[in-house]
Amino acid sequence: MGPMPAWDHPDTIAFFRDRPPDHRLVALVEAGALPCGARVLDLGCAGGRNAAYLTDLDVEVLAVDASPAMVEATRARVARVDALDDLLDEAFDLVLALGVL
Repeated sequence: MGPMPAWDHPDTIAFFRDRPPDHRLVALVEAGALPCGARVLDLGCAGGRNAAYLTDLDVEVLAVDASPAMVEATRARVARVDALDDLLDEAFDLVLALGVL
């Protein structure tokens, strides 16, 4: 068994999980840019910081990440977040892809 990928390391997961929501997302929400009943796709959900913020606002969040450990951290933090296996035929009001490139 090789070394643990950096994204799956518990310290990395904790770093992303424990950060506050992204300030750009907060600004969008505070400006009223998300409609009532919005659906958000969180690409690169990391430890769930943005997903947790949105679900606290009763926004439907679907979260994906290349790291299974990050997805599990998001699920552990946010019981109401969904994980997607297939994005075909899905519609979203907002797609977050913050810091993934």
